[in-house]
Amino acid sequence: MNPYQVVQQGMNRTFQIVRPFRDLTVLENVLVGLIAGKGRLSRGKGRGELGKEAMELLQLVNLPKSSLVLSRNLSHGELKKLELARALSTYPDVLLADEVFSGLSAQETNELSEALVRVKEKRSLTLVMVEHRVSKVVQLANRMLVLNYGRLLSLGTPQEILHDEKVLEAYLGRG
Repeated sequence: MNPYQVVQQGMNRTFQIVRPFRDLTVLENVLVGLIAGKGRLSRGKGRGELGKEAMELLQLVNLPKSSLVLSRNLSHGELKKLELARALSTYPDVLLADEVFSGLSAQETNELSEALVRVKEKRSLTLVMVEHRVSKVVQLANRMLVLNYGRLLSLGTPQEILHDEKVLEAYLGRG
């Protein structure tokens, strides 16, 4: 399927390397997803309603004060938040998040993690994360899947994964 067809089926993703529309404002970047995403959700809505909806998404990811800033002028942490808001603007049933915390400082990681907690509380969606910052995944996940050289090593709750001897041996070198 083409990417737009995947989105129309209810799936979207964030990218490890964010690529917003650099010459659009933060608000306009989110509006693109609202207008073009799942179309069926934005039909019949006026500019005011879509603008309000976009601002709600920016509030969800803690980026509302930057709404009129060109995306090219955002910090890396702000770009990651914008990437999340853009992906959410299509109202996905499944959101694939690729290395969402990569390149972020500890503070930016915490801010984005808090945004993801708010998303979990306010949205009904399945969040699938590929992430190496295990401490953050443990806070966010209901279930975890660990791969080793592309093969399933373990599947379970975060607590089960953290105590799984196979995982400890593969990633910490313990026997």
